Amino acid sequence: MTEKAVKDYLSLKDFTDHASHEMQTPLAVVNSKLDILIQDPALSEKIFSTFRGIYNAIDKMSKLSQSLLLLTKIDNKQFSVSTEVDIRLTAKNKLEELGEWILENP
Repeated sequence: MTEKAVKDYLSLKDFTDHASHEMQTPLAVVNSKLDILIQDPALSEKIFSTFRGIYNAIDKMSKLSQSLLLLTKIDNKQFSVSTEVDIRLTAKNKLEELGEWILENP
């Protein structure tokens, strides 16, 4: 049973690595084609707004793909230097940065 779990894990890791790499090219192609379309001077505000939504979706997919690649690199121990992070201090700093906004937007 342990052998199957290890095999499944390695298979999933391989898939994640390949999938995240394969997603990058189509995302780049769609992004570059949108860049070309958005330069049309006759572009209406409605179409421009639609393109903006597409850009946002592409950006989210790209970040997801980059996150998958990062997880794969971490799992493969591809980083030579590791440092400890005080998550409490990091969270405290972020809360201080966003404190005013948080109070205004409950």
